[in-house]
Amino acid sequence: MAAAGVQEKVSDFHRLSDRVLAGNPADDFARMEKAKRNQAYLEMLDRSFAQAKAGKLQYHDLIEVDE
Repeated sequence: MAAAGVQEKVSDFHRLSDRVLAGNPADDFARMEKAKRNQAYLEMLDRSFAQAKAGKLQYHDLIEVDE
């Protein structure tokens, strides 16, 4: 009975490792890095919107330069 449980776990391990090895690790890493950058950008936008709602806006004057 215990051998069947072990065999099932080994089978699951092989199935999962085949799925991992079928992909390109560089592509997976690039996707994770992109998701991390997107999350940081969305958090920055959330902070900016919260500051705008609280009335903490910063205004800047544009300075035109004649060349």
